[in-house]
Amino acid sequence: MSRFVTRPLLLALTIFATAAQAAPTPAPTTPLRRDVIPPPSVVSALMGSATCFVTGSPVEFPNGLQVTNSGKSPLPAGTIIAYKIDGGPSGEVKLTKSLDPKAYEYFSNANPGGVPANLKCKATVK
Repeated sequence: MSRFVTRPLLLALTIFATAAQAAPTPAPTTPLRRDVIPPPSVVSALMGSATCFVTGSPVEFPNGLQVTNSGKSPLPAGTIIAYKIDGGPSGEVKLTKSLDPKAYEYFSNANPGGVPANLKCKATVK
């Protein structure tokens, strides 16, 4: 009688063990290729882009900074924008609100003491 009980139990254990071993293996992942650099258009779409403009008062030596979202996607509040004014100071400002494309935020007294008017400014999204 034990032979008849043992065979079904052995069969059940064999099926269970085979099912446990037959788990699918994960698909291999492609390693990250460091030699592939995306084009600038892709980078700016992912990182966002911004422009800056020196403005404010006094008109001759403005001390404010206007940052405009020049990308195609919104820049969230809290985004850090690094700026460099040609022949002038550089620094960082933090967006206090989300900026849709073509929207801007003004930062009063970003350049204490002011800078000469009409200096070019370069902005980078960090």
